[in-house]
Amino acid sequence: MIEEKLPKGWDVYPLIKLLELLETGSRPKGGVQGIIDGIPSLGGEHLDYNGGFKFDKLKFIPLEFAEKMKRGRIYDGDVLIVKDGATTGKTSFVDDNFPFDEAYVNEHVFICRPNKNHSGKFISFFLRSKEGQKRILENFTGSAQGGINQKFAQNTQVPIPPLPEQQRIVAKLDAMFGHLDSLREKMDGIPVLLKNFRQQVLTQAVTGELTKEWREGKGLGEWEEKNLEEICISITDGDHQAPPKAESGIPFLVISDISNGNLDLEKASRFVPIQYFENLKESRKPQKNDILYTVTGSIGIPVLLKKDYEFTFQRHIGIIRPSVEQINEKFLYYTLMSEYCLTQGRSVATGTAQLTIPLSGLRKYNIPLPVKEEQLEIIKKIDTLFSLADKIESKYTSLKAKIDQLPQAILAKAFRGDLVSQQEDQLYQIEEAVELMAAEKAELYKLK
Repeated sequence: MIEEKLPKGWDVYPLIKLLELLETGSRPKGGVQGIIDGIPSLGGEHLDYNGGFKFDKLKFIPLEFAEKMKRGRIYDGDVLIVKDGATTGKTSFVDDNFPFDEAYVNEHVFICRPNKNHSGKFISFFLRSKEGQKRILENFTGSAQGGINQKFAQNTQVPIPPLPEQQRIVAKLDAMFGHLDSLREKMDGIPVLLKNFRQQVLTQAVTGELTKEWREGKGLGEWEEKNLEEICISITDGDHQAPPKAESGIPFLVISDISNGNLDLEKASRFVPIQYFENLKESRKPQKNDILYTVTGSIGIPVLLKKDYEFTFQRHIGIIRPSVEQINEKFLYYTLMSEYCLTQGRSVATGTAQLTIPLSGLRKYNIPLPVKEEQLEIIKKIDTLFSLADKIESKYTSLKAKIDQLPQAILAKAFRGDLVSQQEDQLYQIEEAVELMAAEKAELYKLK
């Protein structure tokens, strides 16, 4: 318990003792659907998990309804708490950046208005902490649309230092969270940037730009262009009939099992009998160097099979068996991954709500075909560049996890009266790593 470790001068009070007002708002009978302007009406969906707000799907109440409301108006310094549903306890603070002069909460949000002796932002920081959320949710009742009632404020204990110390801690937390926000902004674009980088590499690969200098003076001749069916032994898809089910046996994959571009049979949740698998056509039994290709929904995702596996799959997945005498399977895999092929897939796809690439269209894909020697050089260059991008992505994932975990660590320290330079040191270490990653990202583009 936090209370056992509080510094001298701190005390613990039920939340209700820190407030001058606790109330909810309301909406017109029949709701606010179809009301496109008026006075903003905030529900739980408008509070974010960082203590702020999101207004992309703002709701309104009519001006005349707002004028008659006796409760629920939002003022600077208020603490808002979601009172029911899946996000019960989510907490935001209304500061001077709040964009509306007049706004109300609906019946799903509590307004907690602190009295003049306590900092609303200090209280909101505590209620956002892991310990604060735990204490709020101890009051949760109900199941289908459960939540908390006003009694939660009597039961939720809040550690409180003297007001000057509250203000000092708030200033420190504001500075540290502002620093974190800055780091998040620097990192936000990295996944898209890496995705675009990989596509640029693939585009250069299939157009010959990636090996232009390497090719000079080698007398390799011009690239050919062939339809996919001309350089493959077979191109088909999964069984169009629903297969028999089994508790165990041969894994049966659906499109969601490979939508991330990887194959992991250990995660398979469906199976077919061994006899069913053995009776399939050979072209539908996966082999090493085959390429799975999604043809329905999330179209155009290739997966190269690096060894022999026993599994089968639904008709929304195509299976391409390249003629390795003509084309290296990994070169074809990278080509199918490129925007060049995805554009062809979109052009032949049927349907609107759910696109489907027909096998007839897939078989006619135009595939650029250099000689085998150049295919291998292209593979080598792509592998090298992708490996560098993967390293940056791995650093990004690790840093993002640290940034995501740090706020709760900071809050936990703050409400033990122990907010010291250790957290600042962590922030600066993360910042140095982010800056280094940004430099590596810039170097990556120079290597293409």
